[in-house]
Amino acid sequence: MKMAEALTFSNPSEELAYLKMLVNGRPADPFNMKLMPRETGNPAGIEAIKESFYLKHGSNREEVEVVIMTKYKLK
Repeated sequence: MKMAEALTFSNPSEELAYLKMLVNGRPADPFNMKLMPRETGNPAGIEAIKESFYLKHGSNREEVEVVIMTKYKLK
């Protein structure tokens, strides 16, 4: 038996999923499955990640606009 070739998920709720798939190119009977609950994150950790990302990748808007204007000679 080959691996499933195509999967279709329909998720009307956070806890249940309805699955239809193709097996060997033929539709298999659809079925329901119960999903594992999502893990909750740490809000303090999220803010630390945002700050770290901004410090590494963030730029001042005015500086970015000057670079764009210079590159395309719009000024």
